[in-house]
Amino acid sequence: MGDTPFDPGATASSGLPVTYTSSDPSIASVSGSTITIHKAGVVVITVSQPVYIYIGPEVLGPVGNEWIGKAAVWSHGNTLYIRVARADVANIYSSDGLLVKRIDLQEGLLSETLPKGVYIVTLQGGGAYKVIIQ
Repeated sequence: MGDTPFDPGATASSGLPVTYTSSDPSIASVSGSTITIHKAGVVVITVSQPVYIYIGPEVLGPVGNEWIGKAAVWSHGNTLYIRVARADVANIYSSDGLLVKRIDLQEGLLSETLPKGVYIVTLQGGGAYKVIIQ
């Protein structure tokens, strides 16, 4: 076709490298970050970026569904559950911003029955959680 090979210049905001692949290298091929068009046709050039996930040794144990030490806040029915790895303070607010209850938490799991509604739970150690009590 006579087109000059080109680098489309895709970048990732993370700074990680991107890679290109061609759905039909006979129409357009990819070498590194350079695309070369060979003939007329329909081709899809896909740009991808690797995702790196650190899995520490605390996650690799033999037990499934194991709590890994971060705070967790959830509800089931009319009960609010809060699990923390160390002592903390929870503030429970109504959806209109009024403080409903302040709870001094000990390490472990706490359950608290609440009236039906939408609540915001904040932990002094960090984190805000929206829960719906049914």
